[in-house]
Amino acid sequence: MILIASSELWEYLSPELVVDVARSERSDLVRAAQRLRDLAMAFGATGKIMVMMIGVSDLKKRERIRLSKGPSMSMGPTGVLEDVYLPNKRGKRAKEAVEDSMLRRLEAEVQAPVGEISIVFTDIKGSTQLWESNQSAMRSAIKLHNEIMRRQLRIIGGYEVKTEGDAFMVSFPTATSALLWCFSVQAQLLEVQWPSEILNHHAGKEVYDNDNNLIFRGLSVRMGIHFGTPVCENDPVTRRMDYFGPMVNKTSRISSTADGGQITVSADFISEIQRCLETFSETDRNGSTGSEEQYGDDLTSQSIRRELRSLSSQGFEVKPMGERKLKGLENPEYIYLMYPHALAGRITHQPNLGCDLAELEAKKAQAAIDPNLKTEPAAEKLTIDPDVVWQLWRASLRLEMLCDGLEDGVMKRPQMGMVEKIRTRGGGLTDNLLIGFMRNLVLRVEVGFLLALMSAGPQWTRC
Repeated sequence: MILIASSELWEYLSPELVVDVARSERSDLVRAAQRLRDLAMAFGATGKIMVMMIGVSDLKKRERIRLSKGPSMSMGPTGVLEDVYLPNKRGKRAKEAVEDSMLRRLEAEVQAPVGEISIVFTDIKGSTQLWESNQSAMRSAIKLHNEIMRRQLRIIGGYEVKTEGDAFMVSFPTATSALLWCFSVQAQLLEVQWPSEILNHHAGKEVYDNDNNLIFRGLSVRMGIHFGTPVCENDPVTRRMDYFGPMVNKTSRISSTADGGQITVSADFISEIQRCLETFSETDRNGSTGSEEQYGDDLTSQSIRRELRSLSSQGFEVKPMGERKLKGLENPEYIYLMYPHALAGRITHQPNLGCDLAELEAKKAQAAIDPNLKTEPAAEKLTIDPDVVWQLWRASLRLEMLCDGLEDGVMKRPQMGMVEKIRTRGGGLTDNLLIGFMRNLVLRVEVGFLLALMSAGPQWTRC
């Protein structure tokens, strides 16, 4: 649908609230417009308000789906509802697990997926430090964080399994919906009006990439995704679906390899995404639906198509992290990073604080549990700017010249070949090599001054 309204409406109602009300009344657009007008007046609007709502969906298609499949609770991936005609239900609303007024404005939660599904674990990086520094701000920030997570779950069509502190465990019927949810949440987190205390903290400050695109702001959430077949059982206490088994354990370990703002996925998840791309791209070209039987009914196929279109429109990148030895698992798992194009700057922003830091943290945790565990050292990367070393070398050269002026022939001239190699960013350089070179420069200056003082006389030697 298309919604057009005068400025008076937008001054008193947030876009999210307007969308939720329109969604709940989409079977009667006149009633939806009247309800929006009344809400704005209830919030204090006194001027004239114009609200125009236009339905643009394929009515014939909606009617056919309604008659053949009945009402559907799933939603499209981009915040637009599925083309499904749902009656305006005014009866009893199903009891929701999370009593939240925002969630009550959205559609009912989707049924818990079973069989081959995608599971996502999330966690907030540095939440302990943020809680210790400002509890009041974190209370507000966690509420905003949870609202985004749950709102996107309802819109895209995911199932909230459970939460533990600020960590979420959610499930999705398809790999495409899980990936789309992660992308949507990461993008929404950058637009939240976080408390100033969070933005002023080093863990929540704004960070821009080389193209001046915002890539970090506020709470930084790590995510891990895996695709497989878990053990599905209803919890006798909460009466909600819960998942167990090796698939869930592996998902948890995969999420632990992620740093703040990263989305780490398994090789099985990558394979499923590739299968979806190949199957439905080939189907769209051939106009056939025979190869979609493995994905269930026609509604599931339509959902996957919409999700793939949304993923393709925003674009995404895949970066291999290599094999990781995960805690409690015998065989190493090949891990990948996935980002939407808008957040691709996170890949290069912290070259040694991304996957390498996650790897080191995982190995430290494994070493603490199993001291006999042998891990291969990560490949060294050059993080010190050689241009800075070149400037430091010039300063140290002036000191060496001063030493030579005090005592001729005391020191040998530095090796220009090494310096030129650093200045021109030669190959084979590492942080340890540069640090060792600077130590050598300092040692030469110290020796020079010592010899110069000794040659000046006994009174300087005592000093």
